[in-house]
Amino acid sequence: MAEVGTLIAIVQLADRVIGLCVYWIEGVRDAPADLRSILLETSMLQTIFKHIEFLISCDNTVSAAFSNLSKPDGPLEHCHRILTSLIDLFPDGGMPTRHASSSAREKVTAMAARLAWPFKEPKARKLLEELGRYKTAITLAITAESTQDIKTIKEKAIGMYDMLTESQRNEFCRWLQSTDPSPLHNRSRKLVEDGTCNWMLRLPEWADWLAATYRCLWIHGIPGAGKTVLASYLVDTVASHCHDELGPKCAALYYYCYFGHNQDESAPLLRWLVTQLCRRAEAVPAETYAIFKQRCEPSLPKLLNALATILDGFQTIYVIVDAVDESKPRDDLLKTLRDLGTDPRFSKIQLLVTSREYLDIERVFEEISKPVSMSNSFIELDILLYVRSSLRNNPKFKRWNSQLRGEVETILSTRAKGMFRWVVCQLDRLQRLKGESRIIKHALATLPRTLDETYERIFLEISDEERSFVRQCLRWIHFHNEQYDNNIPCAILLQALEFSNDEQREPKDECPYDEQDLKEICGCLVHVSPGYGFKIHDQGDELIHEAIPVVSFAHYTVREFLDSDRISTSAVAFFMLEKQIELDIQRRIFLTALEFRASNFENLSLEDDSEDLKVNVFRNLTGNFRSYCVVSAIFSISSHPSEIISYQDLNDHLFDMLNPLGAHAGPILQFLYLCQLHWRSTDKPSRTLECAMVLFSILVLADNFEPLAKGLFQKMKQSLDFVHTPLHFGMELEDADNNITWCEFNGRMVEFFAQAPGGYGMGERLEFILDQGTTLHNPTAVLYSYVGRCRRDQDHEDRCDRDPRLLNRILELGCDPNGAEYAITPLQIAVAAFDFVEVETLLRAGADPNRLGDPDGVRWSGIFGNFYHLEGMSALFICQDGSRKVHSEDERQMLEALLLQHGAESFAT
Repeated sequence: MAEVGTLIAIVQLADRVIGLCVYWIEGVRDAPADLRSILLETSMLQTIFKHIEFLISCDNTVSAAFSNLSKPDGPLEHCHRILTSLIDLFPDGGMPTRHASSSAREKVTAMAARLAWPFKEPKARKLLEELGRYKTAITLAITAESTQDIKTIKEKAIGMYDMLTESQRNEFCRWLQSTDPSPLHNRSRKLVEDGTCNWMLRLPEWADWLAATYRCLWIHGIPGAGKTVLASYLVDTVASHCHDELGPKCAALYYYCYFGHNQDESAPLLRWLVTQLCRRAEAVPAETYAIFKQRCEPSLPKLLNALATILDGFQTIYVIVDAVDESKPRDDLLKTLRDLGTDPRFSKIQLLVTSREYLDIERVFEEISKPVSMSNSFIELDILLYVRSSLRNNPKFKRWNSQLRGEVETILSTRAKGMFRWVVCQLDRLQRLKGESRIIKHALATLPRTLDETYERIFLEISDEERSFVRQCLRWIHFHNEQYDNNIPCAILLQALEFSNDEQREPKDECPYDEQDLKEICGCLVHVSPGYGFKIHDQGDELIHEAIPVVSFAHYTVREFLDSDRISTSAVAFFMLEKQIELDIQRRIFLTALEFRASNFENLSLEDDSEDLKVNVFRNLTGNFRSYCVVSAIFSISSHPSEIISYQDLNDHLFDMLNPLGAHAGPILQFLYLCQLHWRSTDKPSRTLECAMVLFSILVLADNFEPLAKGLFQKMKQSLDFVHTPLHFGMELEDADNNITWCEFNGRMVEFFAQAPGGYGMGERLEFILDQGTTLHNPTAVLYSYVGRCRRDQDHEDRCDRDPRLLNRILELGCDPNGAEYAITPLQIAVAAFDFVEVETLLRAGADPNRLGDPDGVRWSGIFGNFYHLEGMSALFICQDGSRKVHSEDERQMLEALLLQHGAESFAT
């Protein structure tokens, strides 16, 4: 290739120039400074060309960038010319020949060179400047090509997952997404009246944000100002802008924080943004897909990395986040939004947020955003249009004379002071009055000034006959939201009102109330809309039932008022959300669950283990109050452990509910199965068995398991034998390829928690059992369970508890580290898993590195069947077996050195 020849020639010329400079700088005192500049510039140019020469020789191809550089009259040709000219500047074109008789001649030559250089200095500087320009041009060309290479590599890193099927991408997105804000968007969009909200589009701040003059816009306002409705309008406006003017590389995304979610919204926000962009790009970030394969929970930094990665495929992404103040807590959300608005990784994101005017939120956004207040004349006009539309379209207002409607329109729109919510409530109150002018005018003359005063007035106006109904309704809405982070199914709420503690009624087949009654009695306090009630998925992670009517608080301010200290001293304290009332609901749930019988299910066979059973049962759950109470009682183990342990009657109810001797036990066990917990015993029903089942349920279902579990141990402190009751457990496990299989376990619960993957906190539960003073009937069996845990998935270290503390504790209980009575040794299993920590711990405990298991020793099926192929192999032989998968050869070498240090030999029988 001619290009390579040119490179070699230039490198040789540069080497000649460098040699001359070094010679004259070393040999001549006060050599011209230009020589040093020539030396440095030429050395850098030579280095660049040597690297290019090396890269071309490696892949035997010439890049497009280098081909352009080597064209006639190109930078390479000019570099060749300049280097030749620089050589000609030196005396005789080179260095003198060194021999003894020429020393005098050298001195004369050096003197002549010093005298001659001033006359050559202008030419040298001109050549030097020219060489610098061509070196810069070459560097830029190579850098640009390297940048493109890096971009291509990044695209390929994402493109690795372009090959995923649509089904695989959907599965990934369903796993990643935790909260779907689209129902809130659809609901809010319906509230936009024609001609309203478009005031925002006339502001210069909006045009500048849309044009990316600045990255963040903050819309703030008082409670009830209509921020969410405005956000929904802006979402659709930006979506149209992207579609009509910007093209497919731009998108409008949204997220609605919501008090009903009852959560920190930071991770759900990022999860939603990433899933939406993945669906649009038809690709997924490699790092996040690796987390998905491990079925781990991605951290906030990982989610931010995923968002930064997927953004590479887009030009501009408009993100609108509503109601930041409703996140509970919101510190992480504010930090996340700050990152989105300032971090260079997210420069493609145009961020718009809405919130109340709280100090912590203001402190963040005043530094990074352009603020827009909802207190302005445009809002007043929107309120006027909303009132006018309501008076015109509501059949109850149509019966009023036009003069009265005009008076209502004027008074409400002028006294609203920017509060849409205030207007909604006043219209609801007015429509309930008789249409007599006198009554309406009196109501207008005595309008409440604030939202708090409005809610107090609404509660005071509820009739005596309906007060209990409204109170119970609001409390069940609150309970369900706290328990399930969702809105309560309308059918369940109406049936729950039949079980009201205020009126001790028996359950009825027909509910005397319907959805319309609920809306009319509760008015502007509640909202009925399509939803799910529960976040319930099948094995494919699909929702297993369609949307149904669900009930929520109509607005965040309703719950705030009911939950505030202000209501406790008001005339409507009867409606406040007291802790005692929540406990009464919990008692009602337990008592109803205890009345549950298999006959409560219509057309369902509880002996059927099919997926259809799960679908039908959960559909029944959204419409059958008894079923709802059974599941709620089970989930209360996780959601209300401190309350249950604090109140003796609730504690007794829990024990009664999980009593295998009860008539309700069979159906309730089926519900536990639906919660991915399937257990039964090989023993006959007894108090000991009941305690074992209760403890196991607590340990598996409850994140905060200690309060309830400690209470159980205290109750049974005279005998802890129930811990050793033989039980049959069933659970779902995933292999390395994400295939889900149903696995069963026969044994004692201590062995189960020793064997269960440490990444799920099961090690903590085993430690808890040991902390209660439990003795182990067979500590060596527990040791085997522990070292054999999660070996079905060796690729995922995160699923294994690598802390040696628990293993040391098990060994101290009297285990035989050599497993003398077993077919394989614990050390063989640990070495096969390349678990350095466990191998080291076992060797320190006295495990013989050359011991083999007893061919006639104990064997059992299940997960330990994976290790019987190790029989007859020494630990060192297993380690050195090249066919065994290892994360890195360094791991194998470290483990081999450890075994050799303890005298291990490599052999197989």
